[in-house]
Amino acid sequence: MFVCYFLLHTIASVAIMKINVNQILLFIIGWSLEYASEVRALIIVYESKTGFTKKYADMLASKTGLKALRVKELTKVNEEDEIIFLGWIKVGKIQGLNKVRKYNIKAVCGSGTAATAGPDTETVVARNKIEGIPFFYLQGGCYPIKDLKGMDKIVMSMFLKMLKSSKDRDEKVEESILTIENGFDGIKEENLDPVLEWLNKR
Repeated sequence: MFVCYFLLHTIASVAIMKINVNQILLFIIGWSLEYASEVRALIIVYESKTGFTKKYADMLASKTGLKALRVKELTKVNEEDEIIFLGWIKVGKIQGLNKVRKYNIKAVCGSGTAATAGPDTETVVARNKIEGIPFFYLQGGCYPIKDLKGMDKIVMSMFLKMLKSSKDRDEKVEESILTIENGFDGIKEENLDPVLEWLNKR
């Protein structure tokens, strides 16, 4: 309604003031582009299973004032909106990412229990086909095995048994055993610093 009124008012001004039509058209185009950029939103969308990725999404929303939505709430996202996606990593694959690929993804964050993305950042980027999109790794956490249920508990029990029977139980293996048995929470606000720096430079 407002746009129609604006256009009618502009056309009337042309007739009255005899302003160059080309100048008016350029003004309308410029105004339309500015209006479109103002209504485009930057939204945090996340996929979380155990709650660790959700903590980062809520933390990022609190620090930036951006809206945070779960993947299942994608109906609230417009196609022109820009997305910062957060998902947990399973065997190098960022969970939930395929559900948002048709949207305007501006950055991707992956969370996992390891201190760094495994086996390395380049492999994670390639495996998830996000070359050219800023990627940030966020160390998350896991619950102790006694608190897991269903298939997750079965799989982790098998993995734990394999680790304990390993002949090469070095420091890294021992650390993995402790993490599975006791759980781990590596969430820290400072882990979001690279994401915030990227946002500030946009």
